[in-house]
Amino acid sequence: MNLCRHAFCFVCVWVYLAASVPGQATTRNVPGDYPTIQDAIDAAEDGDTVLLADGVYSEEFSLHAKSLIVKSAGGPENCIIEGPGCQRMRFQGIRQVRGIFEGITVNNMHCSQTIGLDGHLSIWGSAMDFKNCVFSNLSYTSSFIAAGIIYAFNSNLVFDNCTFVDNELDKFGVGTLGIFLFEQCSLTMLNCSFINNTDRVGLTFTDCYVTID
Repeated sequence: MNLCRHAFCFVCVWVYLAASVPGQATTRNVPGDYPTIQDAIDAAEDGDTVLLADGVYSEEFSLHAKSLIVKSAGGPENCIIEGPGCQRMRFQGIRQVRGIFEGITVNNMHCSQTIGLDGHLSIWGSAMDFKNCVFSNLSYTSSFIAAGIIYAFNSNLVFDNCTFVDNELDKFGVGTLGIFLFEQCSLTMLNCSFINNTDRVGLTFTDCYVTID
């Protein structure tokens, strides 16, 4: 009887521990395992890495409420997400653990919109780190004041060792800006470079905290 009782307790403890250990993070390879970035994101779970092989990706994607690492295998000179259309990358509701976007070039995207509250990078209610990325040849024109190449609302952002080069905003755009931060944002820029951008490509923020080093 005692032996059975001990065995039962051991099984209970084992089941409890098994249920308590979080799943192991998975690396999801694009295009090796998934044909598109969005397909890999949709299949991923918190903590996973979406790893992009060297190449050019002409697509947009949306990352909602998942803390993922989206990174290149070979660095920004070898991994490019580009237009030529009005592609957007949306990050929304990433709070529990910071998301990471690393080692990728975002290039050759051009938008002309009559609406605002948007950008090529559109970040809502998220904590995101952008590391060793290049943002080049981007333009965004809108007749609405709250729009930009990067638009963020109520988010905590870090750009670390990123380069912004050859970006421009149409001089006829009423309110378009380079980086637009709106309400309760925190932005930290570390070791970033700004090269040959038009004079309208700047930083505008409302009720936000900004650190540039």
